[in-house]
Amino acid sequence: MIDAIKDDTPLCLSDAAALAFPHGGMTARVLRREAVKGTLAVSRIAGKDYTTLAAIRGMIERCRVEAKAHGLWLKPAKGPRRSIGPKDGKRRTSTGGGPSELEAAERKLREYLANKYQLPRIKQRDPSDVRVADVIKIYADDVASGDSRDREAS
Repeated sequence: MIDAIKDDTPLCLSDAAALAFPHGGMTARVLRREAVKGTLAVSRIAGKDYTTLAAIRGMIERCRVEAKAHGLWLKPAKGPRRSIGPKDGKRRTSTGGGPSELEAAERKLREYLANKYQLPRIKQRDPSDVRVADVIKIYADDVASGDSRDREAS
């Protein structure tokens, strides 16, 4: 029966939620709320709400949240001096230096971002659960920097 379901097959909201979100977390009630907001296309037939897998994919795209950018910000002047520093979403820190000290601010941003992400070092996990970026960071931290754990063991 599942093979007969196409992108445009009308599905009741509970079935659509179960098929589109097999790991849970989505219910007919939540899909109905998205329909009221206008993010999910729904058809009402005989008093029952139906949607399609294609409509759910469209809802997911419309609900996508853009990542907040990291960068530098120039703090407005309070008194005689302006300040520049790292910005992470709504969080802003200051280097205490002004626009002329851009290099120091960029260095502080690099340090902030490097310290923000704590690399998970979990042994005995499925290789498909390991992000490539994590492997590269572990290599850079342990091997390329000369702090290889292999040397510690010998």
